[in-house]
Amino acid sequence: MAQFDLFWNPAESAWLIDIQHDILDGLSTRLVVPLVPAVNPPHQIGRLNPLVHVNGEPHVLLTDLMSAVPLALLGPSHSNLAADRDAIIAAVDMLVTGI
Repeated sequence: MAQFDLFWNPAESAWLIDIQHDILDGLSTRLVVPLVPAVNPPHQIGRLNPLVHVNGEPHVLLTDLMSAVPLALLGPSHSNLAADRDAIIAAVDMLVTGI
């Protein structure tokens, strides 16, 4: 499991991105952020909710809804969004520091 791996959450019919650093792989939880299709997101606030692409389709990162989930609840990784690292980290920075 790697930072920025993408997982399908069938319970919510949404994607989850693992934003936890690989150095903490020994923990039994992962810090994840949900992604929803950009068609009709519940909200989109600038840098807090950047746009990323999953299977070529635009999705909004709902950084303000990030949470820890048990590792056992995550299935196999679908892909990795490391190419969007800067936007993802900037969104977390916006949430935590306001910058």
